[in-house]
Amino acid sequence: MKPKPKGLSKVAKADNNLNQLLQHAELITALDHQVKQFVGTPTSEHLQVINLRQGVLVVAVDSASWGARFNFSKAALIDSIRACSLPMLATIEVKVNPQMAKIAKKSVTNRNQISHQAAEHINAAAESIGGELGQKLKRLASKASR
Repeated sequence: MKPKPKGLSKVAKADNNLNQLLQHAELITALDHQVKQFVGTPTSEHLQVINLRQGVLVVAVDSASWGARFNFSKAALIDSIRACSLPMLATIEVKVNPQMAKIAKKSVTNRNQISHQAAEHINAAAESIGGELGQKLKRLASKASR
């Protein structure tokens, strides 16, 4: 019989390198949240904190225009981060990554619709079947009127 899998926190405590990596990832996530709160809604949708190394915070933006817009608030952001959480922050480096825009714009929307005639057929089948399946078919047919 196989032993139960260990939790990530137990594995991280056992392996010092993995523990450091986990702490670094948590710090990056916290800094990403802090930066996005500071810059506000329109700009925050186009940037992501990707690394922190040797006192340099690396931020990726999806176009050069958003990078320029971010640069306007960079000095105030550095002061804010130094005061709140990271006093050793030296500077913020901005990298343009156009692939971010392609990933962010892919949103899945379900455009499938049921015609009224198909809904009538499904309702008829639901009446003849009954039970739990019949109820689910009726719920499916009701979506045609939306």
